[in-house]
Amino acid sequence: MIAALFRELAFALTRFLVGGHARWHGCGPDQRQRIYFANHASHLDAIILTAALPSRLRRTTHPVAAADYWGRNALTRFVALKVLRAVLVVRERSRDPLAPLRDVLDREESLIIFPEGRLTVTGSLMKVYDGAGLIADKSGAMVVPVKIDGLER
Repeated sequence: MIAALFRELAFALTRFLVGGHARWHGCGPDQRQRIYFANHASHLDAIILTAALPSRLRRTTHPVAAADYWGRNALTRFVALKVLRAVLVVRERSRDPLAPLRDVLDREESLIIFPEGRLTVTGSLMKVYDGAGLIADKSGAMVVPVKIDGLER
């Protein structure tokens, strides 16, 4: 209950302060399973992109985030797991980092992936990791490219 209240407050505050909104080109906001591929310019990207989605899509859309950053303490873990409903990925060679993503896709829910895997301060796209493309290719989900603009400033 508290997480749900905090979630809605965080999204409303984000939309008010940032003014972020979605401009849909080539597809509209519907319940089809999707993988949103977005550039990564700020630690706020996940919350801004999630807040820009209609509330019905926010319930079934999960940003993918690095566990070493978003799981490092109780506050960031709460924001990641309870507010954003993120999928935390452990970036270790000995584990399968894509398994949690496949679990979400098996439930026919959607993902927000930042395929660069790290922030860019220039606003230009950096090298993307192969895993993002592999998971999209095998899922059958609609791939939606997303450009987040202005946060690198």
